[in-house]
This record gives sequence, C-alpha cells and structure tokens, in this order.
Amino acid sequence: MQRALARHLKEGDVVLSDLYTSWSVPVDTGAKIIALYHSAPHVRDNRERVKALDDFFNAAASNETRKKIMEHYGVTHVLLNFKIGGKEIEPAVRNMELQVIECNDTMCLFSVPPAGDARAFRDTRNRSSRDT
Repeated sequence: MQRALARHLKEGDVVLSDLYTSWSVPVDTGAKIIALYHSAPHVRDNRERVKALDDFFNAAASNETRKKIMEHYGVTHVLLNFKIGGKEIEPAVRNMELQVIECNDTMCLFSVPPAGDARAFRDTRNRSSRDT
C-alpha cells in the first residue's frame, strides 16, 4: 500500500487515518496527517486532533460528525487500515460516496471532494424525497 500512497498522495494533501497508519504517510508521500502518535511541541492542539480521530473512527459516529471533522482539518484523503479499526467504519465511509482510489485486503484510500463540490460528503442512508 505504501507504493500506492506514494502514487496518489502529494505534498499538501491532508490524510485522515488512525494514529498508527498515519505515522509513515508524511515520510513516504510528503502529505500531512491530522495527528501524531506522540506529542510534538510544535503541534499545540495534538490532544484535540487525537480526539477527533477517535471520534471519526468510532463506529457509532454519524457521517455528519465525520464530515465536520474532515472539513475542520481540510482533509483531502481518508485512509482506512482494516487491521486497526477501519473495517468497522468502511461501510459508513463508503456511504459518504467518497471516491475509492486504491483498495486491497488491508487498507482503502478514499479521495474527499473539494469543499463546495455538490458531491461532497453525500450520505445515502436515510435520505428523504426532498434530499434527492
């Protein structure tokens, strides 16, 4: 998956993933991540960022909560590691109609539409007729 990440991610992209999977993303791709596994003095709000990841990966979280987190941090990509909790939320993330860029047995990389894109963050569950 690291080669795929290097093919699809570039400097300036913002990747939302779990703390452990995120660790190597900047090294391999130049992309930014939401939170660090360890505290870093130059990231003053790392605790809040870690909590945001916990909220995002909570299987009971709504896609509205996930959307707000992605918007707040300017996320361009979501990376799910199926060995570390990503499998539990994969159906919910897919319901947001993010574009699947690369997927295998262990991970899945999604592209997030730019803010203002009409397709951004559509949740296809529980849609009423007025939403279509």
